Amino acid sequence: MLLAGRAAASGHHVLGARVFYDGGDPHKDDRVRERLRAFLVASRPELVVTERLFDPAPLRRAADEVGASIALLSWGDNEGIDEADFVIGAHPGLDRTRRTQRSPSAGEIVVAFEALIGAGLDPARSIPGVSVRDGEGWTHGPDATSAGLPRPIAPYTTWEVIAEGEVPARRRVFLFGNAGCPYARATKDEAHYAGLDLDQPGLSRLGCAFCQAGGDYQKRADAEVIGELLDQAFALGRAFPDARERVLIDQMPIRYLAPLLEEAHARGLSPGRWLFAARPDTFVRERERLEGAVLVAERTGQALDLYLSGFESFSDTELARYNKGVTRADLLGSIASMRSLAAAHPTAFTYARARGHSLILWSPWTGLGDLDANVETFRQQGVGELFDDAVRNRVRLYPGLPITLAADRDGALDSGWDEAGEGAARLKGYAVELPWRFLDARTALARRVTTMLRTELPGPAEIDHLAAAVDYARVAERLETVDMVGLTAAVRALRACLARLAPARTEAATVVSFAGGCNSGCATCVNRERWLPDDEPSIASRVDEARARAGAIVLAGREPTVHPAFLKLVARASQGGRTVGVVTNGRRFAVPRFAEAAHRAGLRAASVKLFATDAEASDEIQRVPGAHAQACEGARALARHLPALELRVPLSARSIGGLPAMASLAVQLGILRIRIEVGLDALELHRIQDAIVAIETLKGAADERGVLLIASPLEQGTRAFRDLPRAPAPLDARAT
Repeated sequence: MLLAGRAAASGHHVLGARVFYDGGDPHKDDRVRERLRAFLVASRPELVVTERLFDPAPLRRAADEVGASIALLSWGDNEGIDEADFVIGAHPGLDRTRRTQRSPSAGEIVVAFEALIGAGLDPARSIPGVSVRDGEGWTHGPDATSAGLPRPIAPYTTWEVIAEGEVPARRRVFLFGNAGCPYARATKDEAHYAGLDLDQPGLSRLGCAFCQAGGDYQKRADAEVIGELLDQAFALGRAFPDARERVLIDQMPIRYLAPLLEEAHARGLSPGRWLFAARPDTFVRERERLEGAVLVAERTGQALDLYLSGFESFSDTELARYNKGVTRADLLGSIASMRSLAAAHPTAFTYARARGHSLILWSPWTGLGDLDANVETFRQQGVGELFDDAVRNRVRLYPGLPITLAADRDGALDSGWDEAGEGAARLKGYAVELPWRFLDARTALARRVTTMLRTELPGPAEIDHLAAAVDYARVAERLETVDMVGLTAAVRALRACLARLAPARTEAATVVSFAGGCNSGCATCVNRERWLPDDEPSIASRVDEARARAGAIVLAGREPTVHPAFLKLVARASQGGRTVGVVTNGRRFAVPRFAEAAHRAGLRAASVKLFATDAEASDEIQRVPGAHAQACEGARALARHLPALELRVPLSARSIGGLPAMASLAVQLGILRIRIEVGLDALELHRIQDAIVAIETLKGAADERGVLLIASPLEQGTRAFRDLPRAPAPLDARAT
């Protein structure tokens, strides 16, 4: 946008295109490619400039057809790609200490671009900051000259949109601050890199081992940076008045956030949300400075949003391999600091709204224990609130990085990707990385299974799928062969089996989630993967949000009944005759007075979890002696008070043998509706066929006893809370 504006201002004819791939439908993506090629051919450009070249084919075909050149913009994270003719920023030179490769700044990329077009795209000219394709190789110009953004800032705003279907409105603008990253721990100090030659010219030897930016924070005077950022904000604000999210491209903006917001307010910039990046440990080391900036935001009607922080892993072993300089305990302390700051200033600071934080789940060295550590952290610490698509990301290996040297040393670099490999960079628009393989065959299998489950069962259960895949990889060590085709077929068969039991009539409720305590200790509980404040005012606020919508309300998540304000929250939710239900393990309702009080407060429906038909198995799953007996007694008590009730049966490997007897138990408890739900990690993938047989047998037993058997979709795992039991639950509600 800035380069196009500079080119237009200097008299060049400029046409711009924003290209959106579907990413899931190859036919749509093919049509996007053809439209892009046709646009370029019709435009007949001399130069095609792109910041991402993850799909070079349409650009290269069009450029060859009209005799154009392709220039790729790089932030120092790739070598030249064969389909480009020029690369700007790939080789910016060494930092001031001459110890590590530095990062290109936005200003010097603009200067190098203007020098390239000013030279008439002459490949024979040696231009600072520009690399030229020379046959099969590359000729690099002199080091780029560090520079701020040239003024005036006049972004190009007339963009052709090439997409299939609707495209999102532009809500964000990007503002360039200082280049580089201040984290400068030497990779050589980490044992994983012992014996490697880390003094090679051009190597990024400081900071995170997978990043080229470490140890080279090109700090300028705060006043200079603030002035440049505000000039960009005003210019882009005039061009895109609806874009109220301003993303700071700067790895260490903490020290100038408060004066930036003060100056923005003083100069009359419209209030907006400032998205910034920071290392997680910043929230411990720089807490006082952050609080100062948040107070300014609060006072001036602005907001700060931590949109990007590199957590990378919750395995200490992986963190050491990445040379992150932090431990899992450090990361959890940082998250606690973020949460407390957001709780104290909810309108002025958020940290999980954008959910752009980095998690690198897979590396060549990842072991099953590393994956276990990540699953455990998600389930015990609620860190799922921070990440989208948590199970996909692989480390990206580029030339010039210590981690790439280590992968080469250990034999992890490969000639091409396996079927579950390449895509982490290409699908997200990053420079295409070097192919690599897992050094542990079990991890490779876990990755393949996770990818398969993600494809077959898109939805919220990705951590369940990861846990199930890790367990399967362990089991597979005892198997002679691994049949991925058969495993995929089994997953599809289970999904179809549950789909056939989908309820014909439902009352879609609004879910109010509890994320606090529970009086059971199920190992595979998913309800702490996403953290939520669990104090009474916070849950009351969520109840009020639910009441603003039509329909019933269901209290679910962790165990709602152990919250000290449960009865008050039921009463609040039920005001005006609103139907209120609960998803519960039932144990507290074993106390008759509590069941009566809940009914008086307005509780009218319940889904009571029973984990098995026999006490031994159920107590073992919940890890609480006597839990099964309490749940059964609680279900009986609720049956005396509530007009709508069901047994909710989460399947597990420990309980499927006794599943057919659940119909008889339901009748004994006075309940005529059973819901099956499946978390694949609790069930275990190698028991899927056994589960299908058990479900079908239960269906016959339920029909004989007049019990309605329904099921939650497999894609939802054990999170399907919206389908509230209706009153009554007779056989005429049976799915057909």
